Amino acid sequence: MVCTMKKNDFLANQTNKQRFINLLSDDLQRQHNDVLHADVLIVETAIACANTKDTVLVGDDTDLLVLLCSRAGPT
Repeated sequence: MVCTMKKNDFLANQTNKQRFINLLSDDLQRQHNDVLHADVLIVETAIACANTKDTVLVGDDTDLLVLLCSRAGPT
């Protein structure tokens, strides 16, 4: 299905936003990716993964950056 409305208008609706997140998560899991939804869990998992392999944390939530900085420790 093609969405004909602007992205911001679509995502402003919480139901639309959650359904999109679920759809994206399901697709990623079908491709054998781990999917996590909670901010703290995401950051802690990213830090743990970074100890053994190159890791990228993608998000537009400032909380992710703050949590990552506070939990990552010195390099």
